[in-house]
Order: sequence, then structure tokens, then C-alpha cells
Amino acid sequence: GKPTTLNPDGSPKYTVPAIHDSENNVVVAESFAIAKYLDEKYPLTPPAVPKGYDAAITLLNERFMGYLPPVFPSLLPSIVKILRPSSAEYISLKRLNRPDWETVVAEGVPPRDAATKEKWVTFQKELGALAALYDKNGKDGLFFFGDTFTFADSVTFSFLYWLKLMLGADGEEWIAIERCVGGRWVKQMSVVEKYLDPK
Repeated sequence: GKPTTLNPDGSPKYTVPAIHDSENNVVVAESFAIAKYLDEKYPLTPPAVPKGYDAAITLLNERFMGYLPPVFPSLLPSIVKILRPSSAEYISLKRLNRPDWETVVAEGVPPRDAATKEKWVTFQKELGALAALYDKNGKDGLFFFGDTFTFADSVTFSFLYWLKLMLGADGEEWIAIERCVGGRWVKQMSVVEKYLDPK
């Protein structure tokens, strides 16, 4: 399949998630592109990206993705910990420039230095700004577009669930996220859970 994007040196960059539609022999990578592809191929299901919502969902996606880079390095040891050894070694070398991936895991996540703590405080403030956007549809609005669950909510809540997994439910940083904005995100997560895992 085609690369998701290009590296700074012009070489192809492949990312996950990716899907292979065996019926049409099509490979699609990058979450938003996958959502759009599935909407097109399965028009009888509720759309992840309703017609006319592309621009707004793109902005939400880009905004949330902008929140993560400052805190992402402090999550890498947790990410490495759940990978197979070969993948852990690759991530440690490519993202951390650390060949000693076992040590990376042993160091724990996230680091507790002052600079890292400040990045998490900023992240919480950004979650507060995101909550204010959600509230534009009314204080009781569950979804980014009011009553309609879309890819925008999938971005917000799947990343929050991922952070909970990476930080640990009893982790200092996760507990701070739980408490920010009056516990709003945790309350919403409990309701949105059925949309993320319909079992």
C-alpha cells in the first residue's frame, strides 16, 4: 500500500492503524482516512464523518494531536513495556535513541522531573480548553456535535482511554486528568464507553 506520509528525508513513512479491505484489495492507513473509507464502503452504517463535517473534525483531530507531542516522550517507556521485544527494541532505538530498551522499561513512566510535570499540567489545561469547546453545544452535551457521535469523539475518548492504560488508573498523571474540569472527562468516558466497545 501507499505510505501514510513521508519522512523529512523523503523516504516513505508507514504508520498504524492500517486496514486491508480484502474484498476490494485496498490498504488504507491513518485513522481519519480509514474512517472516511469505511463510511464510503458501508453507507448503511452510521457515518463516522457525516457529510459536511470534514473540516470541523479535521480541526478537532489536529488540535488534539497537537496536545500530545510534549507529553508523548514521557509515555514511551510505558509503550515499550507492552510491546514484543523486537518492537520494543525498534521503538527504543528510533524514538528514544536508546539501545537499552529493558532499562527504558525499568525506569518507569512518566519521569517525575519538574519539566515533565509542567508538561502534564499544560496538558490538563488543554483538556480544559477542549471541554469548553464541547460545552459550546450545551453544558450537558456528550459529543462534539451535540447528540451525534462522530470520529471527533472517537479521537478524544480513545486517546483518553489510551492515556489511562499508559499512565495506570492509579497513576499520578491519570488521577490529575480524572479530576480536571470537575471530573467531566471521566463521567463522559463512562457514557461513551458503549460507543468505543459495543460488547
